[in-house]
Amino acid sequence: WSEISHTGNAVSTINTPTSLTSTVDVAGIGTVTLRLTTTSTSCGTATDEVVLTVNPNPTAEAGDAQAKCQTKPSGPTSFTLAGSATNGTIAWSEIAHTGDAVSTINTPTSLTSAVSVAGIGSVTLRLTTTSASCGTATDDVVLTVNPNPTITCPDAATAPVLCGETQAKAQAQADIDFAAWFAQAPM
Repeated sequence: WSEISHTGNAVSTINTPTSLTSTVDVAGIGTVTLRLTTTSTSCGTATDEVVLTVNPNPTAEAGDAQAKCQTKPSGPTSFTLAGSATNGTIAWSEIAHTGDAVSTINTPTSLTSAVSVAGIGSVTLRLTTTSASCGTATDDVVLTVNPNPTITCPDAATAPVLCGETQAKAQAQADIDFAAWFAQAPM
């Protein structure tokens, strides 16, 4: 056995060149052409060739996690995916969710598809790259929809009436990290 040509950065190592069943190690990506030669002292030489091909493995990178506040008043909230992939065909799919969040992937075969998430919570999307000859690669990304802040104030019928420079206690309930009341006394 002998290597007679190669493509890409593929290089072969023929472990037992004089054996018909030698193992061959190929480093790199591309093809190597091997020739088997047999020689007879009285009848000449015969050769045959075989091409070994090493394809690259598929890759998948789903991008960074994203978080947004819910689109007012009640969604859905839009995201744009930022995936990358090589050596295969791609598809996005939802594999998990929390809360009442549910995703709609507009173009599942686009690395930068728009995604609409209805509800509050997180969705986990999986990018899968499938190679015809080298299997699959996957990576996941989490999209989170946070609730908008809410505040509940007393209605006008139960709110205190203030006159002059009187002080009153203001009461409210807030579903946010920080709430503040501002009042200005008449001048």
